[in-house]
Amino acid sequence: MERDQKLRRSRAVRLTDEALGLLQRAMLERWHLSGETRRLSRASRAAMLDLSVGTAERILRQEGNDRAVLVQAFQCLDLAWEDRYCEPCPQGQEEPSAPPDEPPAPVARRSARWPRPAMHFLAVCLVACACIAVLRSGTLVKSPPTPSLDAAKAQALAESSLSSGRTAYQRADFDQAEIHAIRAIRVAREWKMVHLMADALRLQGDALVAQGSLEEGVAIYRETLPLWATFHFPHGHASLLEALGVAEARRGRLNEARTFLEESLRRLKPLNDPGGIAGVSRSLGSVAAVSGDLQVAHQWYASALQAIKARPDKGMQADLRALDALLLRDEGKFARAASELGECLKFWESIGHRRWQATTRFQRATVFLASGDLAKADAETNQAKQLFAEVGDRAGMAQCSALLARKRLVLGDQARRIEEFF
Repeated sequence: MERDQKLRRSRAVRLTDEALGLLQRAMLERWHLSGETRRLSRASRAAMLDLSVGTAERILRQEGNDRAVLVQAFQCLDLAWEDRYCEPCPQGQEEPSAPPDEPPAPVARRSARWPRPAMHFLAVCLVACACIAVLRSGTLVKSPPTPSLDAAKAQALAESSLSSGRTAYQRADFDQAEIHAIRAIRVAREWKMVHLMADALRLQGDALVAQGSLEEGVAIYRETLPLWATFHFPHGHASLLEALGVAEARRGRLNEARTFLEESLRRLKPLNDPGGIAGVSRSLGSVAAVSGDLQVAHQWYASALQAIKARPDKGMQADLRALDALLLRDEGKFARAASELGECLKFWESIGHRRWQATTRFQRATVFLASGDLAKADAETNQAKQLFAEVGDRAGMAQCSALLARKRLVLGDQARRIEEFF
């Protein structure tokens, strides 16, 4: 085994400067031809090369890889491979013996926020699809063809990518969720399967928002929003409005967020959806909390709990319990707030959801900071930052860094409160 690993490392090669330039130009050209206006993200690059994020990034950093991997990357972009495009790695830069691309499959985790009925996610897919096709018709003919596929196989491939993407999203592997979403979009666009494309766009938007790429996620959400006025699909419309409201709130646009959320709630009430009503009530409570209206926030959180009383949801109950604990902190009830958040943390650890663990630890850190216990505050913040890094949430990491720089809690700090309550 050791001999095989040494032999493998000795064969590791990397792209030459010339080859890297060819690859980068081809990727940008392919991206522009697809009609995309958003950034070419890590996940987008990996999907384009049909590789994991870690492997794609090593190629672009000119780090060691097997020659076959480099050849595959070129083939995915229809580039002719020549052996002169690779060179042996300098000593010390060989291919890692155990590349950190694919971590062991984590235990089942809940979604980035709280568990929602599957129909919420699926409802988006059938709406405004023809309009999306019209809006993107110029890109449909430009997308690179998927070889050896007929319509049935293409649909199966898109559906499989979506299923894999949802599974990755549920376990908080947002990079992989975005990769699968992009693959589904590519096939659905080529074959004009606009219902699958709409579903895949929503998944990509959710993955971007969960990683802190709020502006890009909002752009995707807004892309289909005007089309709902034409089609009668109230459940999907309400779900998209809620997602947009939460994303806008995280951007600090509280008035816009409140408008979207109130409209979402208005559309949900006639539909007999307790989980949906509870989710939107929770978000409206958080808008009130960030705005400093603690009494209104308490009322919204109580309404959310009441909505799911007949069908309890442990994840949402833990979330609401944590948010109420933050309100207790703001009222100066530090010991009780820390105790409540400790119980919430135990729940998220029991199901292995890293992002919610990060959020709860960040929340506990603010309680300790408000009470003047700087040592505990720093310890919790550092653990939260590490967990945010593991799931790729850059906004969460930035908030942790900001909190570590403080020596006291500023209750009126809107950016911090947004990260706490959303």
